[in-house]
Amino acid sequence: MRFSIHIPLVLGAVAGSIVATLTHASAQSAQPSAADRLSAYARHALTHPGNAERGRKLFFEPQRTKCAICHQVGGEGNAVGPDLSKIGGKFDRPHLIESLLEPSRQIVEGYRASLLVMADGQVVTGMIRERNTETLTLVDVEGKSHKHPLSEVEGIHASPVSLMPEGLAELLSVAEFTDLIAFLETLRPGGKPKFGAGTRGPLQLPAGFEVETVATGLTGCTALETTRDGRIFVCEQTGTLRVVKDGRLLDEPFVTLPVDDTWERGLIGVTVHSQFPKTPYVYVCYVAREPFPHHRVSRFTAEGDRAIPGSEKILLQGDDQCQFGGNVPAGHQGGAIHFGRDGQLYIGIGENTAGTPAQDLATLQGKILRIAPDGSIPSDNPFYAETTGKYRAIWALGCRNPFTFAVHPEQGDLLINDVGGKFEEINPGIAGANYGWPTIEHGPTEDSRYVGPVYHYSQASISGGDFSPSADALPARYQGRFFFADFVHGWIRVLSRKAPWEAEEFASGLRRPVDLRFDGEGNLYVLLRNAWVIDDKFAPQTGSLLRIRTASNQPTSTPETRARSGMQFTEDALDASADHLPAYKIETPVATYYLEKSGAGLSSMLDREGKDWLGFHPRPGSGSAGEYRGFPNAVHQQAGNYFHPKNQATDPAKTTVNHVGKDRVTILAEAGNGLWAGRYDFFPTHCTFTMTRMPPDKKYWILYEGTPGGKCDADDWWITFALVKKRPLAENHEQDLDAPEWIAFGDAKCDRVLYLYSYKDDAHPDYFYEMQRNMTVFGFGRAGLRKYLDRVPRSFSIGFLETTDPEEMHQKLTSLMEQANTRVPAR
Repeated sequence: MRFSIHIPLVLGAVAGSIVATLTHASAQSAQPSAADRLSAYARHALTHPGNAERGRKLFFEPQRTKCAICHQVGGEGNAVGPDLSKIGGKFDRPHLIESLLEPSRQIVEGYRASLLVMADGQVVTGMIRERNTETLTLVDVEGKSHKHPLSEVEGIHASPVSLMPEGLAELLSVAEFTDLIAFLETLRPGGKPKFGAGTRGPLQLPAGFEVETVATGLTGCTALETTRDGRIFVCEQTGTLRVVKDGRLLDEPFVTLPVDDTWERGLIGVTVHSQFPKTPYVYVCYVAREPFPHHRVSRFTAEGDRAIPGSEKILLQGDDQCQFGGNVPAGHQGGAIHFGRDGQLYIGIGENTAGTPAQDLATLQGKILRIAPDGSIPSDNPFYAETTGKYRAIWALGCRNPFTFAVHPEQGDLLINDVGGKFEEINPGIAGANYGWPTIEHGPTEDSRYVGPVYHYSQASISGGDFSPSADALPARYQGRFFFADFVHGWIRVLSRKAPWEAEEFASGLRRPVDLRFDGEGNLYVLLRNAWVIDDKFAPQTGSLLRIRTASNQPTSTPETRARSGMQFTEDALDASADHLPAYKIETPVATYYLEKSGAGLSSMLDREGKDWLGFHPRPGSGSAGEYRGFPNAVHQQAGNYFHPKNQATDPAKTTVNHVGKDRVTILAEAGNGLWAGRYDFFPTHCTFTMTRMPPDKKYWILYEGTPGGKCDADDWWITFALVKKRPLAENHEQDLDAPEWIAFGDAKCDRVLYLYSYKDDAHPDYFYEMQRNMTVFGFGRAGLRKYLDRVPRSFSIGFLETTDPEEMHQKLTSLMEQANTRVPAR
């Protein structure tokens, strides 16, 4: 094992055996059984303690894990990769587990291996240790140094792949894997841990619940919100609002804001409109840095997974925090923001550690605010008559740091988590209430001027809170109850239904939980910050998002069918990017495909970042009739025009769902005139189109019409098996591809390629050109507008590879060719 810990362990030249290991592991992980196996290992390691001493022996075992070949612990081992002596203090269990099971999923910048492209076409990988004007020294996977003359190096690139081989679950039993995690978790710095950092060990849950990691690598996360369409918004204190979609953290943020992120300031709250995404409004609370630090409540308009540039509408501007003083002026920021059942927007603002502003109606600090969704202030607010301007937004006062609150989804009750004082408080949300801070200390009170808590406990740090929905997936005893977390203790508790001044523990072993939210199906999402404040010891990319659910509460999406492999099929979908024509939607771990029902061609093919590598919308007057895009456009202007997304020249075809299974979706297509027929097979890793019927006197081609990375740019490129050097899109190809016949298209801004593969070599020409600098056009069996393919059945695949390395492309495509699921029978 070469350990990566989100830090690619920078280890060595890619020897053939290592590439073979990676390729084999990738092929295996695509199979449902392998995915299930990885999930089982992750769940076990999250919820079982393991034996750290046995894990230590595994770490230093030279035959199986081989960790010490690259890493040191306490001075033992080699120093090729990072020293792991304190790694358990930096990363929590979810990160440690992911780094061993999926080493290339996330890699911290600054620790990537380097790819050297040599003049002779060879590609070597390793860690650059020394470099001068003449030579470069690379350290390989075994810790050996190799000196390369710079005159022989054509290019140096960051590797998107951790060189820790995948497949660790094949080498260790689930108990052994958990032992190894337990050992790594003990590797911590000395001294007393600070504010929740000492939490370690397994997560403890009630019987019948399970936990899984949804995302890692979050930086200073502060808050989250779930949505009706399954997306999750996550605030990073540094100003980025991230999106988790289909179980994956998207690379591109929804929006990046100009925040002051000192100490506890930054992006600190998010919610969405009650009819989101139909009404595409996302609301945030953040501390703006100009012209002075102040709270700002804003609304953004969503377009897909991004905010429309320039769509920010500022609803409320807070007070200059510099005027209040306080022992830590950048502390106690609050930031929670949610809609009430009355349709108004509620915001919690802290008192900046200054105390007295919490009782002052001429400041917004230490208050719960209430405004309309458009930023206006409701006239029925309790202090409307005795205040002016923005201060009429005050709904309740006397708060210390109302970091989170929640609204009961049916009853509308509001509970506020106010961070201690002498005690941590959960206060009832009451219009006009005064909770007493700082006039009285946190805790129960008999003073009739103030509203006391419904629940309190000794000072720690109360954090996330939410009401559970009345969802059938949840046991009845948990439905409609208030769940809350503590950042220091690392637990989640539930208020008693009969006696709200009592609480029972629901979960423990969470390192620094900062927020939690339920979705409509009863899944509980828990955000782990795993960092204190932003200071000189702040640790970026250490946050995690977990999902806790009942063991029987598997995600459902009727009328969709989700396979265990991660495939999801929607029979009645619309492709919004192609005039909303009816389509089949097939979602896999690597791509989302839209197959138009009438045109019988792929109209969109989205990668994991949501970029469409098929979409192209011609400019007016460009000379392109209709909408050119897609795959395979096999029949063009001869005996009909079929297997192409619907445009002005496409004839209607008939499509039929033939099979929906755990690892394959098959759709049959037939030309309207009955002369042509084809078959689509969607697998977890790729899509294969097979021409199965044709007229005896006709010929066809197989085309890819698309946009690498979602848009044609000058830095887009193509490559084939024989032409291993990347070629710009402006360079055409007009001859038969050498066997094996494949071509890949890439974008300099993406760490993946789209490939096309022909499973049968021939001598026919294969033609590529760039169309109007807007779209690529490539055809197997094409020369100009002539077609050459004349046999059936014949199969062609399209898919994504998470690499831009030519040798790895060839290895992976060779493995793909050999897999049994690519042998598509004619029907």
